Amino acid sequence: ADAVWEKIARATATGKLGCSSKVAPTRNLDQNRTVICVYVKDCTHRREVQRVLDVLYNHLEIKSGLGNFKPDIFTYLNIYSGN
Repeated sequence: ADAVWEKIARATATGKLGCSSKVAPTRNLDQNRTVICVYVKDCTHRREVQRVLDVLYNHLEIKSGLGNFKPDIFTYLNIYSGN
């Protein structure tokens, strides 16, 4: 998780990814599963979303466990994939 986060943090700081990113705390948790969020200013802007996915897949080589984009409002409204 630390190596992946380092790649994402560096790419975000240099403007290669979205506008910001964050990682969930992993202390005392399974190190094989970590939530890392990469934010874009407008998730309806398909080209920007595709560009960020391209950076994650092809430039940072992050392929396993890559999730989906979703608007933050879904989280605030407690709307998750199981709903």
